[in-house]
Amino acid sequence: MRGMTDFEARLRSLHLRRAGLALGLWGEPGVGKTFTARAWLRGSACRTVTVHARAPLADLVRAVPGSPRLPAWAEPTLERLARGEYVETAHAAEAALARLRAAAPLILHVEDLHEVSPERLDFFSALARGTRRSRGVGLLVTSRTRPPEAFEAERCEPLDAERTRLLIEGEVGGRLPGEAAEWVFRRAAGNPLFTLAYVRDLARTGHLWNDTRHWHWREPAREVVPLSVEALIEGALREAAGVPTLAAALGARATLPQGAGRGLWARVAALTPDELEAARLELERRSVFVGENFAHPLYRELCGHVLDPAGQRELARRALVLLPPDDPAETAALIEAAGLEASGARALLGAAARRAQAAGNGVVAARFLARAAGHARGGEAARLALEAARNLREVDVGEATRLARLAAGDPATREEALWLQAELLAAQGQGREGERLLEDLPPEVRRGPAFLARVLGLRAQDNHGLIELLDAHPGLLAHADPGTLWRAARALAYQGRSEEAEAIAVGVLARPGLSPEGRALALKAQSVVRQVRGDFEGMERLEHEVLDLARASGNLRLTDAALFNRAMALGTLGRLRERDACLEEALRVCRALGDPTAHVIAQVAYGTALAESGEYERAETLLLEARAFLEGVDVSGYLVDCECALSELYRSWQPAHSRVLAVRHAGAALDHARRLDDLRSRVQSLSTLSLAEGWAGEAGRAAALAGEALDLLGALDMPELRLIALKARGTALAALGHTDEARAALSEAEAIARRMGNPREAHAAGLHLDRLANDLAGARERLAWFETHGLPGHAAQARRLFPELETGPTPAAAPTLRLDVLGEMCFGDGGGTRPVRGGRRQELLALLLQARLRGQAEVSRPGLLEALYPGVGERQAAVSLKELVHLTRSALGRGLIQTTPGGYALGEVGSDAETFLRTGETRLWRGPYLAGLTLDLADDSVREALHHALRERMAALLGPDPLETARLGRLLLEAEPYDRGALLLTLRALRAGGNHRGLKRLYEDARARWREVGETLPPHWAELIGASA
Repeated sequence: MRGMTDFEARLRSLHLRRAGLALGLWGEPGVGKTFTARAWLRGSACRTVTVHARAPLADLVRAVPGSPRLPAWAEPTLERLARGEYVETAHAAEAALARLRAAAPLILHVEDLHEVSPERLDFFSALARGTRRSRGVGLLVTSRTRPPEAFEAERCEPLDAERTRLLIEGEVGGRLPGEAAEWVFRRAAGNPLFTLAYVRDLARTGHLWNDTRHWHWREPAREVVPLSVEALIEGALREAAGVPTLAAALGARATLPQGAGRGLWARVAALTPDELEAARLELERRSVFVGENFAHPLYRELCGHVLDPAGQRELARRALVLLPPDDPAETAALIEAAGLEASGARALLGAAARRAQAAGNGVVAARFLARAAGHARGGEAARLALEAARNLREVDVGEATRLARLAAGDPATREEALWLQAELLAAQGQGREGERLLEDLPPEVRRGPAFLARVLGLRAQDNHGLIELLDAHPGLLAHADPGTLWRAARALAYQGRSEEAEAIAVGVLARPGLSPEGRALALKAQSVVRQVRGDFEGMERLEHEVLDLARASGNLRLTDAALFNRAMALGTLGRLRERDACLEEALRVCRALGDPTAHVIAQVAYGTALAESGEYERAETLLLEARAFLEGVDVSGYLVDCECALSELYRSWQPAHSRVLAVRHAGAALDHARRLDDLRSRVQSLSTLSLAEGWAGEAGRAAALAGEALDLLGALDMPELRLIALKARGTALAALGHTDEARAALSEAEAIARRMGNPREAHAAGLHLDRLANDLAGARERLAWFETHGLPGHAAQARRLFPELETGPTPAAAPTLRLDVLGEMCFGDGGGTRPVRGGRRQELLALLLQARLRGQAEVSRPGLLEALYPGVGERQAAVSLKELVHLTRSALGRGLIQTTPGGYALGEVGSDAETFLRTGETRLWRGPYLAGLTLDLADDSVREALHHALRERMAALLGPDPLETARLGRLLLEAEPYDRGALLLTLRALRAGGNHRGLKRLYEDARARWREVGETLPPHWAELIGASA
C-alpha cells in the first residue's frame, strides 16, 4: 500500500502530464478526509474542481471548465447530461472523462463517495478507470468506506501535531499560542472533527479569544470534553425529532433522493405545503438545514440513528408509491429501506423492470433485474442475473461480468454464463483469457466444431489467433454464424488470403433464406477482398448495397460501418466530395448510436480527409483527440491508422517541428502494429515510418524500412499496401542517389495506382518520377491537377520538388530581427542581443512564435485574450492587449508583430528554435525552452518536438563531444526532471568526460527529486546505466 506522502507527491506532479490518477481517501467520520484532501490539493499546481458525490451529473459537467479541445463525439452526451436527461452510465462516464481530458491538467475532487447509489458508484468507477489512463487528469474521492477497486485507496490516519496546528489556524484565521495548539492536540489526538469541536468549545467558554490583533489562551480549570461530531449532530437531530412535523420533514428529506422537489417531499412527509415550509425554516434556524438540504451530509446519514425505524420504513414505502420510477438505483435503495420481504421486494423490482422495458429502456430494466437477483435464491437468482448481464454487456462490462459470475453458480445457467463472461473478456481484447475461462465447462461441452466455431468469435480482435484456429480445424466455418464468418473473412483478407475470404462470402450468399443482415455481412466480406486487391470501384459498389440494406433495417451500427468503408473507397477513387459527405453522415450516425468508439474511428477518417484538403489545424485537433481515446483502450488497427494519419499530416503540413512529430507518430504506429502481429498494420506503419525517416534525412534507414515492408508482402496480392511500400522505397532510393532502382520502384507504384483507379497516388508517384527525369512540364501538369482537385499538400510537394513552379514573390532575405527562446527570452536586431523585458511582453511573443512553429498563420484575438488575460472582462482585456502590442512594437520594432485579419502574427523575425529544428545546432541552447516565463504557455507539441530533437542530438554527440552532451542534458533535466532518457544520456556523458564528482552529485539530486513524486531510482548511478544497457 502506498503511503500518504506518496499520494500527495503524485498529485503534486500531475501537472507534468506523465500519467493520470484515481485516488481514494477513506476512513471513519471526523478523521480528516476532507481536510487532508484539501491540503493535498492546495499543494498541486493543477486546477481543482470539487463536487459532492451525489450532486446531479449536470452540476458535475458544468463545474468542469470548458475547453475548445473537447472532442466532438462527447458534446451531444454532455448536452443531455446538462439538461438532466438520463444517460447510460458507461456513456456518461466516457463523456465526463472527455471533458476532464480537455481541461487537463485538472483534479476532480469528489466528496462523500459512500453516500452514492450503486449506479452512481458505477459511474465513478468507470470515471476512475478512465482517469488512470488519461495524462494530467486526477480523480480524488473521499469516503467512509473503502472505495471500489478502480481507485488506489488509502485509509486516512489522524493528523500529527503540525497538521493539527494548521487546521486550527485555518479555522480561526490566525496563529494560536503554541500551548493552546498543544493542549488541543493532546486531547483530540489528531481527529480533525474533535479538534474543531474543542476549539469551538474553548472559544464559546471564553478560554480562547481574540483582541482584534492576536489570539489569546488560558487553560481551562477542569477537563473539557466536548461531544464528538456525531454526538453533536445526533443531539441536534434528537431535539428536532421530538417535534412531529420536524421529524416527518427530516425523515422524508433523508429518504428521498437528493434534489427531489418540494411537492414530493411534502407528500412523502404527509405534511401540507405550509407545514413543510414552517418545519424547514425551523430546521434551518437550528442549523440542521441550509435551504432545502441538510447542513452537512452527516445529518442525512445519522437521521437513521435517531428516528423511529418503523416510521422510516413507512416513509420509504410511501416514497416507493409516489416517486417516479426513473432511477433504478434510487428505487432499489427505497425498496431496501422499506424493509420488504424478499418476495415483495422482488415483485416490485420486477414490475419496475417491466415498466422500463416497455418504455424502451433495456438498460434501466437490467438494473432493476440485477437488484431483484439480490432478493432471489438459487435458480431464480441465476436466471435474473443472466438476463440482466445480457442487457448490460454493451454498457457496463464490470456489472455484466459480476452478474455473469453469479449466474455461473447455478447448473442451469452455468454454460451460457461462462460464455457471456468469455465474450465480455474478448470485447476488451482479452479473448485468450476468455478461452481459458471456458476450460471450466464440462469436457463433453468443449468438443466438436460448434464449440470451436463459437470460440472464433472470441478472437475477433486477434486476426493471427483466429486464422491459427481455422487452420488447425478445417471445415470449422460450416458451423459459424454470419457474424463470425464475416470476422473470419476479414482476418483472412488482411493476412493476404483473399481467395479464402472470398469463398466464405460466396458460401454465405448461397445460403437459402439468408436474412438481410446476413447478406449485408457477406457483402462486407466481399468488400474487404476488393479493398486488399485494390478494386476500389468494386468495393464502393458493394458498400453502397450494404448501406441500402442497413438503412432499410434501421441498423445504425451497420449503417456507420458502410458509410465509413464507402468513404474509404471514394477517397481512393478521387471522389472527394462524396467521400466527405459519407464521413459527415457517419459522424452523425455515430452520435445517434451513442458509441464513442465508433465515433472516434470515423473521426480518424474525417481528420485524414481534412488534412488532405489542407485544413491542417482542424485535422490535428481531431486526430489527437482520437489518439487520446484509442490509447485508452486495447491496441487495435485503428490506433495504427490514427498514428499513421498524424505522421502523414505533419509531412504534408510541415510546420517547423513537424519532422520530429512525423517520425515519432510513425514509430508509435509501428510499435503498436508489432504488438498486434497484423500484416496489414505492419506494412502500413513500416511504409509510413520510411517516408517520415526519409523526409527527416535518414534515407538509408528509410530504404531499409520500405524493404522490410516489401519483404512482408512477398508475392501476396495486396496492391494497396504494395503501392505505399514501393513509393516509400522509391523516394528513399532517390535520396541515396540510386536513380535506376528508384525509377523502377516509383514506376511500379504509379502503375499499381492507375490499375486501382487511384489518380491521386498515381500523380504523387509520377511527380517523383518527374523529379528524377527533371521533367518540369510534367510536374506543372500534375501541380494543376492537384490544385484542381483541392489537394494543397500534394501541390506544396510539387513546388518543393520543383522550386521553378513557385508563382509567388521571391522569398525574402533572411530576417535581421531575431527572437531567441532557448533560454531566457532575448531579442536581436543586428546590433546586438538584449533580454526581452516584461512578463506580458514575453508571453505575447511566445504565443506568436509557437503559432508559427505549429504552422498557424496567426493567433486570434480571442485566443490571445483568453491566454493572456483570463478572468478579465472582454472589453478591458481587449484594451490591454492593444496597448501591449503597441508597447512591444515601440520597444522592439514595428516589424516584429503584424496585424492579421483575425489577430496578430510574428513579422519578419527569425528564431533560435526554428534554426535548431532545421540545423540541429546545439550551441543555440542557452537554457530551458522559454525559461523564466511566469505562466506556463509552452505548447506541448512544440516543447516535445524541441526536446525530442535535443535528445537525438545529445545521443549523436555523446561520443565525439561528451562535455556538450552533459551541458545539454542538464538543461533538458531542468525542464524535464523526470525524463529517464535524458538522465541516462547525461550520466553517460559525465562518465565519458571523466566528471565523476558531477556525475555523483547529479544522480543524488535526481534521486531526491524522484522520491518527491513517489518514484525510486537505483541506489547507484552505475546500476541505472547497467540496467538500460
